[in-house]
Amino acid sequence: MKNRVNSLWTLFQERRLSRRTFMKSCVALTAILGLPPTMLDTVVKAAETTELPTVIWLTWSRMYRL
Repeated sequence: MKNRVNSLWTLFQERRLSRRTFMKSCVALTAILGLPPTMLDTVVKAAETTELPTVIWLTWSRMYRL
């Protein structure tokens, strides 16, 4: 069994989104972060190879003051 990295690109593939959509998302992410366009290759490589963080959503975890 092959170990797959749980990356952004893997998520796009599982949802059957195209490579073009993935690249558009990377371009938007680069712009939102305020990075120069020359950093696009670095953002794409990171999105393809970096493991996504595990997020645990806790409902009603906020402390309320009475």
